[in-house]
Amino acid sequence: MTGVLRRVSIVLMAAFLLVALGPGMTVPAAAGHQEYGVRGVWLWGSTVRESGAEAIAKDLEANHVNVVFLLVRGTAGTAGYKSGLAPLADPNRDALAEMIAACHPRGIEVHAWFVFNQDKAYTDAHPEERLWHRGKPDTGHKPYEITDGRVCPDSQAHLEYTNAMIREVLENYDVDGIHLDYIRYGHVVFCFCPHHYEKAESLSIDIERVREAIGKTFYDGPWGKADPQYIFNAYEDEAYPEHRDVKAWMDMRADEVRDAVESMRSVVKQLKPNAAFSASLMPEGALADSRTYALCHYAQRYCDAELYDFICPMAYHADYGKTPAWVGTVTQGAIAESNGKPRVYAGIQAYGKVTPQDLADAVKAARAAGADGFVLFRYGEVSTEEWSAINEALGEIGR
Repeated sequence: MTGVLRRVSIVLMAAFLLVALGPGMTVPAAAGHQEYGVRGVWLWGSTVRESGAEAIAKDLEANHVNVVFLLVRGTAGTAGYKSGLAPLADPNRDALAEMIAACHPRGIEVHAWFVFNQDKAYTDAHPEERLWHRGKPDTGHKPYEITDGRVCPDSQAHLEYTNAMIREVLENYDVDGIHLDYIRYGHVVFCFCPHHYEKAESLSIDIERVREAIGKTFYDGPWGKADPQYIFNAYEDEAYPEHRDVKAWMDMRADEVRDAVESMRSVVKQLKPNAAFSASLMPEGALADSRTYALCHYAQRYCDAELYDFICPMAYHADYGKTPAWVGTVTQGAIAESNGKPRVYAGIQAYGKVTPQDLADAVKAARAAGADGFVLFRYGEVSTEEWSAINEALGEIGR
């Protein structure tokens, strides 16, 4: 289904619900918002604790925001709610409960946002689940563990722990959805932990050939000067001596990510079938000319987005040295690469060297490309002038 048809469906469904529910009843914010589908923001728990949920919700309402993605577990691994599983970000505050109480009466949805593959509290307690680097020249090209909190994406123990936290949130809070971030590998040089050595052997993958192909890509060595395209060419081209092992390895990693997503989706849909299940995705996989790059670096496939109710491609144009029009390009690619199955809300950069006009143009580009909505990263970075520019832009395009 195209983005245009999806938007029409949203409007028709909202109209039907308004009639069916009758006077005095309301439609959920994301379904009933007929101006632009979803107008969302990503929000840090620390911002809630600093600014107060009521003040934030009042500001969001004034700017017609209807969905908030609240970070409840970030890279530190601490919980922004009253968890019995993870250490608390602030024992005296419950940012999730506060935001639900402030937002729901205003018709604003609250989705619990989880970082997946970086959890410092967890890896400090379970160092055996850490991510391992392939090895650099200064380590003699020998693999070594990463100690900044990054978790092996194939850690079943950490997946079970994450599922337990998701259950905890769904059972104790009236959230409207579960939103995943960092649901990927961070780079092609990961993960060469002992578990993956065993897994590669069980799959008849020559892991040393994979490591050598990565070395040829990033480091000078006995193979000569580094070739930045080597690993990507080796994945695609059967003529490369490492092709079979590289392709099997990269596909294995992507399957691991999909398996983790399927596991978390199952938890969400069993406990709360109507809760939205979504994720933020890197933008490269939405573009045909960087699809292999995205697969090898992130193990993230947009064809797997069918598992989500909606996706947010993080089209942060300034970080990529692009114009705001690039947001539209990524949006179109995300719709095409995911076969139109999930809804697409364009992730728009609102931090760094971004002007009010940039935000207005990015929103217009997303809308023209068929996005079902947009999400700004992040609340606290959007100025009054920028909100005005966004609202004016939506007025100009009639949405």
